[in-house]
Amino acid sequence: MTIPATVGLFILGTPFIALLFQRGEFDAQSTAETAWALRFFSIALFAHSGLEIITRAFYAMHDTATPVIVGVAAMALNIALSLVLIAPLAQGGLALANSVATILEVMILLVILRRRMGDMDQKRILGSVARIVVASIAMAAVIVPFANYFESANAIFVAVVGGLLGAVIYFGATLLLRSDETAFVLRRLTRKLENENRKSKI
Repeated sequence: MTIPATVGLFILGTPFIALLFQRGEFDAQSTAETAWALRFFSIALFAHSGLEIITRAFYAMHDTATPVIVGVAAMALNIALSLVLIAPLAQGGLALANSVATILEVMILLVILRRRMGDMDQKRILGSVARIVVASIAMAAVIVPFANYFESANAIFVAVVGGLLGAVIYFGATLLLRSDETAFVLRRLTRKLENENRKSKI
């Protein structure tokens, strides 16, 4: 779910920030500056989520050194990129540096993990990612014009309605594409409802 979340934050980040924080000393300029950084941070949302899982795979193999070594290298890259990017992009440069370093960290760990474990069912994973990307594009195709049309509207309206609209489009697209993840969630919800119905009848 991190890819559609990235798309949603990139497009609707400004109204969501305004909804949550814009009051008192936190004015419209503060919202714009925060949204600028958020867009760059959101690029690596999938990497931040995946990093927690990948490092645990190394720990399960009793290898704590590899994630630490790669993590230290990523931190050094983050610092170097921050120094380079802060001038042209301001706070966005710091966010972009962090995102690039985290993405590279995850990719390097994945390459090492694949060499050790062999086949990781890449075909199935790539197919799943492709369906998520297509569904996210469909979502973006709807909420981008929505956000542009209601750009000057109330932030609460844009954030809430835009978020719900994006969720519906994404969920519908994954159903049409027969996403395994969506099917899994539906099965769990169906079982939960069935169990609750049985309990209520007892």
